[in-house]
Amino acid sequence: GEEVDFRMARLAEEQNIDLVQVGVSGVSMGPQRPLPLVTLFREGETADQGVLFDGAGPGLRFITRDQRENAAAALATPAADLVQPFEPADDDQRDRNRVVAKSAKGAQAIYEDTDGPKGTGMIGIYDGSVDPNVSDSTEVVQYAAWGVHLGTVEGYRFPAITLNMRAVPAQKSAVVLLEPSKRLVVTAPNTVSSLPSEDIGLLCEGTVHSLTPYEWTFTAKASPFGPWVIGTAADTAGDTDADVLRADTDGSTLTPLLIGVGAAA
Repeated sequence: GEEVDFRMARLAEEQNIDLVQVGVSGVSMGPQRPLPLVTLFREGETADQGVLFDGAGPGLRFITRDQRENAAAALATPAADLVQPFEPADDDQRDRNRVVAKSAKGAQAIYEDTDGPKGTGMIGIYDGSVDPNVSDSTEVVQYAAWGVHLGTVEGYRFPAITLNMRAVPAQKSAVVLLEPSKRLVVTAPNTVSSLPSEDIGLLCEGTVHSLTPYEWTFTAKASPFGPWVIGTAADTAGDTDADVLRADTDGSTLTPLLIGVGAAA
């Protein structure tokens, strides 16, 4: 019944480990089993669908799932500023259209996309698994469905983008602060390739800095950001966000306004 962020903090405190948590998690976990500490930390990561990594300072850093969803861009760069060539990877490395989820309590659920563009009926079976240690066994199917959601993203994959920081010094502050779970946006991709002109949204999964006395090259490992754009209800007025949802009408219609010319007297 402990929520993920509470359990992570308790485990770190008990073992005298520095842990910085960014965001909050409302996911209630299942029983804490007699497992290695790293495994217990990873169980929290899986239950929340956040990311745990070695922090920039001492200790660990845990960024919860809510920090990814609908995040504003932490780094936006024109495709022309990237180290070329900037091309997508045409592969099936991350395809998952059938996922099995099993909880620590023994509950199991299978979710399968059968007829979508990347469903099993179209490209065959690409299976995966996830083991969420959650308190509510009825939630297990949601983890299987989310795995399929992430694994059936349409379009090309862009596994990495690279910047030569000497060529784009204005980006140095954003690059230094970039960490896993941040949103990246590549603008005007059509200027360097045959790709469409629409912006490319990416989720940062890791960063690499290559430093020499004369060069600074930065690479962000990435995956599509599209699955993390979550529909939310619009405010009652003035909400212009492109990703909001609005309630449909309950059968009401608009009456056309007829403007005619009256007959002369």
